[in-house]
This record gives sequence, structure tokens and C-alpha cells, in this order.
Amino acid sequence: MEMIKLLAFSALIILVALLPLSSTISVAENVVNSIKLSIYYDPVSDTGLVIEELTLSSQSSSGGVIIDLPLINASQVEVINVTDSSNNEILYEYHPNTNTITIYANNTASIKIYYTINGFMEEVAPGTYSGILDLSAYKGISLTATIEVEGAYEAIVVPSGNYAVSENTTVIQLNQPDTYTITLIASIAAPPTTIIPAHPGTTTPSTTTTTETAGTASPTGGGATTTSAGGGKTATGGAGGLSTNTIIAIIIIVVVIGAVVALALRK
Repeated sequence: MEMIKLLAFSALIILVALLPLSSTISVAENVVNSIKLSIYYDPVSDTGLVIEELTLSSQSSSGGVIIDLPLINASQVEVINVTDSSNNEILYEYHPNTNTITIYANNTASIKIYYTINGFMEEVAPGTYSGILDLSAYKGISLTATIEVEGAYEAIVVPSGNYAVSENTTVIQLNQPDTYTITLIASIAAPPTTIIPAHPGTTTPSTTTTTETAGTASPTGGGATTTSAGGGKTATGGAGGLSTNTIIAIIIIVVVIGAVVALALRK
């Protein structure tokens, strides 16, 4: 392990010796022409991957430079690696206290920095996440920032920004080196329409089918009650009225008695 540290330190000394014209340069000194920032973030697990691609000026790309660059603000940052335009790894130092990285580059037109972030946003309400993205250190540089968020969200960006949702991914576009407050609100689909049954004691409208039937007569004492299903009306006969069947029965009885009396008289 000590041998590896010694070799790394020796390589750093050799690199610095090969860069006699190099100097510690801040991003604000226009050594970097443009920055393409890509953030892939999952707010539920609060984890993300950041890729920063720096395009150097023609003067810087032809020689050696030492660049100090602030990284995206998050509670935890872990640098994976730094590569040049030929995809070769180059030396760097990450400073966790200031969340900055020092890059030692030589004869390259671009630099890519790969690192992970945690603690970028906080859940401020169920399904709602908010965080601050500080890009103000990149002022004076052409900036393109894209944030791809896993999930469908409504994005509120202050002071300004554009977003679109496609295939369960929310994409936010930022084009100015500023300090942004980003709030993500989960998109909730409208629930299906349900039929709620009427509560006890309430009247539920219903359809009644009416079938007309012939009236029926029921003798009740001296009167009769006739119910007509077709009209839905109930008619009650007078107290002294007789039904047709009763009258016929009386006539038959009278005829029978008369016949019996006539036979008796003949004898």
C-alpha cells in the first residue's frame, strides 16, 4: 500500500514538472468554455449520478492546466473518476470540506467528471420533494444542465426552468448559471368513478313496471273492495250493495224453493 501511495505521489510530481506553464485556474477565469451537466436522480431513494463535461478553451487544451471546480451540492458526494477527451483517467483531488475538485489535465480538449450524490433533495410532504441546486459558481460559462428524474412529477423551478414528462421520467432543463429551488410533486392519476350505494333512510329512485290486470271482487260483509292494478286505484263499494255472484245465488235459491213448493201443492 505504501508503495502505491509513493508511485501516485511520484506521478503527480512528474506531471507538475511537465507542466511548466500550468497554473491553478478557477472556472471563473474562462479556461472552461462550456459545461454540460447531466444529473440522473431518484428522489425516492435520494440517490443520483452526475456527469459533468467541461469543454476547455483552445489555449488551455493545448497545454497543461490545473482546474479547481465546485461540484453539485449534496450531503454526500463520491467521485468515481475523471477522464480526458480520449477517455483516459486523469489525476484529481477531491476536497470534501469545500465540495470542490482539483483536476490536473494536459493536452485535452474536454474533461468528464463522474460522481454520485446523496441527500440532494428532501421529502417535504408525501410524494413531494424539494432541494436547492446551486450553479452560481459557473457564471461566465456557457451552461446546459439536464436533470432526469425517475418518476412522473410536476416540477416547480424557481427562478425559471423547463420540464417535460415522458415514459415515467421527468426531464428538467436549465440554461443559466444560477441558484435554483426545485420542487417535485408526484403526479396522481384520477381515481375511477365508483357508485356509492344509498345510505339507510335515503330514497333511491327506481323504475316501476305497471301491468294491467282484470279487476277482482272480494266480498267483505255487505260491501266489496275492487283493486285495479292497471290504474293503481282502489274503489270500495257501498255498505248495502251486493255483488253479481251473490245476486245470482239468491235467484237460484228462490227458483229452487218455488219449484219445491209447486210440487208440494200438486200432491
